[in-house]
Amino acid sequence: GYGIPDKYIGGGNINIFDRARRLSVIALVNNVNMQNFSSEDILGTTEQGQANARSGSGNFMVRPLDGVSTVQAVGANYSDEWGEKAKITASYFFNRADNRNESLTDRQTFTSSEKLVLYGGEQFSLPRQYTFRDPDDIEADTTDYDARNISRTNREQPGYYVSGNAAYTHAFGRRSRMSADYRVTYAANRVNRRTVLFDNKTGMFGPEPDPRQSTDYDYDYLTQRAGLSYQYLFKKTKVAASVYYQHVDFGGDYTLPVPDRTSASFDNITYNVVGNIHFDRSNLLKIDASSRTRNPRAADLQSIVNTTNRQHVFAGNPGLKPVYTHDLSAQYIRSNAAKGRTFTLAVRFSASPNTIADSLVIDSPHFVIVIDGDGTELGEGNQFVRPVNLPGYWNLRTTLSYGFPVRWLRSNLNVRAGVTTGRIPSVINGTRNRLNGDSYDAGLTLGSNISESVDFKIGYTGYYNVSRNSSQIRTVDNVYVSQYLTADLNFVVRQRIVLRGSADYNYYKGITDTFREERLICNLQVGCKLFRRRLGEVTVGVNDLFDQNDTTFRRTVTGTYIRNVSNLGLGRYFLAQFSYNLRLFPRQGAAVTRILQQGVE
Repeated sequence: GYGIPDKYIGGGNINIFDRARRLSVIALVNNVNMQNFSSEDILGTTEQGQANARSGSGNFMVRPLDGVSTVQAVGANYSDEWGEKAKITASYFFNRADNRNESLTDRQTFTSSEKLVLYGGEQFSLPRQYTFRDPDDIEADTTDYDARNISRTNREQPGYYVSGNAAYTHAFGRRSRMSADYRVTYAANRVNRRTVLFDNKTGMFGPEPDPRQSTDYDYDYLTQRAGLSYQYLFKKTKVAASVYYQHVDFGGDYTLPVPDRTSASFDNITYNVVGNIHFDRSNLLKIDASSRTRNPRAADLQSIVNTTNRQHVFAGNPGLKPVYTHDLSAQYIRSNAAKGRTFTLAVRFSASPNTIADSLVIDSPHFVIVIDGDGTELGEGNQFVRPVNLPGYWNLRTTLSYGFPVRWLRSNLNVRAGVTTGRIPSVINGTRNRLNGDSYDAGLTLGSNISESVDFKIGYTGYYNVSRNSSQIRTVDNVYVSQYLTADLNFVVRQRIVLRGSADYNYYKGITDTFREERLICNLQVGCKLFRRRLGEVTVGVNDLFDQNDTTFRRTVTGTYIRNVSNLGLGRYFLAQFSYNLRLFPRQGAAVTRILQQGVE
C-alpha cells in the first residue's frame, strides 16, 4: 500500500509443503510504525498447534521502540521429520528499524519537583538525542541555557540472537510420559553512545565525544538450560511438572568512558507445575506454580559512573544477581454451553526475594562519588542512584469476569472487574523504602456474533490507581484515573463492498497533580473485494482522522520517581492498499482461528 504524505506498507508470507517438510517465509516493509508482524502472519508461518505457535512467535518479534519507525523485516521457519522419532525445527529472523523520536519527559523525584528535560532529534536504531537542561533554573527558557548544559548523543545498538534445543521423550503407557530437554541461547549486542557538547564560541557541537558522557561497549549472554519434564493424565485430571538447571555466562568489554572488562556467571534452578482438574463438563480448575529468572541489564552490571545528567548520577553494580521470581496462579471456570454463559475467577501472585531496585542518595551534597579514581562531591540538589538486589517485592491480582449472550442483539457481553495490590522496595539514604500500590479496574466488552458480513466489538476499561511511599524523607505519592474506550466495526455489503472503522479514546487525569491527557484516534477504510472468489481486496482509508496521535503518552511510577513521557506519534495519513490471498489451507486456517480465540501470550 501507498499513502499520503509519503507513507507505504508491504508484506506477505508464503508456505511451501513437501510431505512432512515445511518452509515458511514472511516479510514486512513499512514506514507507518508497524514494528512487528501481525499475529495472524506469525501463526501462519510457525508450527501448527497452540504450544508450538506460541513458542515460535517470540522468535519473530522485537521490543517496540518509542517514536516513529521505518521497518524492514524478514523471517523464515523450517521444519522436517527425520524418521519416526526425530524432528528438526529451525528459524531465522531479521529486523532493521530506522527510528525517529522527539520526547518530552517530566520527572518528579524526591529532590526536585517537575524538573523538565527535553529530548528531541532523530533516531535510527541509533537514536540521536538532544538534551537541554539547567540544573539551577528549572523555569529558564532554552534560549538562555549555557552551552555546558547542551549536548547531542548518537546511539547505535546492533545485535543478534542464536538458539537451539534438543529433546528426548519416552512414554510410560497411555497416561504418562517423561522428556529430557537441553536448550542453549547466545545473545550478543553492542552499545555505542557518543555524546558531544555544544561549543558556545563556535556555535557548533564539538568534533570529539565527551568521555564522561559517552559509552562504547560490547556484551553477550550465553544461557544453557537442561531439565526433565513429566506429564500424567488420568480421566479428567492432567498434571505436568518440570525442573531445569540454568547456567548463564555474561561478558562485557568497555571502551568508553574508561577501558573495563566485566564478567559474571549465574546459576539457578527453575520449576513449573501445572494441573488441570475437570470436575465435570461445566467446572474446570487450573493451577500453575512456576519460577523464572531475569538477568540484569548490561548497563546495570558495569562499574562505570554515568554523569550524563548531573542531577541524576547513575552507577552500575557488578555484584548484581538475576532476579528470581516465584509465580502462583489459579483459575476457576464455570461454563454453561447450553446458555452460552461463562464465569471466571482468577488469582495470580508473584514474589521475588532479590528484585533489582534503586538505592538512592539525596540531600547529601558532600556525598563522594568516585569517577576514574578521583573523588567528587555529589553537589546540592543532585541525586545518586545505584541498582541493588532487595527482598520484599510482591504483586497480587484478582479478577472476576462473567460472559453471557445478548440474544436480541445477536452478540456476547463480558463484564469484568479486578483488583491489583503490590509492593516495590527501594533504598533512600540507606533506609528501606516501600512503594505500596493499589489499582482497581472494571470494564465490559460487547462483541457481535451476527455473520461474516456484520461484525463489531465495543470495549471499555476504567482504572483507579493509588501509590504511596513509606519514606519519611520525602514523598512521591500518586493517585490518578485512566479510561480506555475502543470500538471496531466491519461491514461487507453484497459480499463485495467493505466498510471498516475503529476508534480508540484514551483519558488520563491526575488526582494528586494537575496532569491531564485526552485523545480520540479514529481510522476509516472503504474497500472492494475483487475477482471471482473474492480473494483480492483493494482499500482506501485514513488513519487518525482527527490528527490526535502526533504524540503518545506513558506514565511510570517507581519507589524513587514519577515520570511522564510524551513521544513522537505518527499522526494522520491516507493509505491505499491491495492484498491478495493466494490460498488458504483448511487445516492451517482452523489452527490460526483456534489460537487467536484462545489468545497469544
